[in-house]
Amino acid sequence: MRDSLVAERERLLHAIEEIDLEYELKKISSEEHTRNRDILLSDAARVLKELDSLPKSSSAKKKKTAPVQDEDHLERMIADRRKQLKGEMSLTCSHCGESVEEGAQYCSHCGGAL
Repeated sequence: MRDSLVAERERLLHAIEEIDLEYELKKISSEEHTRNRDILLSDAARVLKELDSLPKSSSAKKKKTAPVQDEDHLERMIADRRKQLKGEMSLTCSHCGESVEEGAQYCSHCGGAL
């Protein structure tokens, strides 16, 4: 069960990154991007909740090193999207959470694309 949820989480993270890239490259409209991204984020939140509800086992703790970063990244993306939908989008990097200058294309702290 855990393995299938982890695989689904990875698939959703990749799909979110892909749809963001397609939007940046102007392959899809803003409406299509927003609609599909919201669906993916909703699915991702559901998968994360299911993963959190599973009992912790000693083998799961050992395997937790690499996926934690992806999970944290996904949770930050979800939180940023919620802020954006509420009109409270602040100027912070979606990768590291540090503040960035308005109009910047890359974070000066981590180098991530904004």
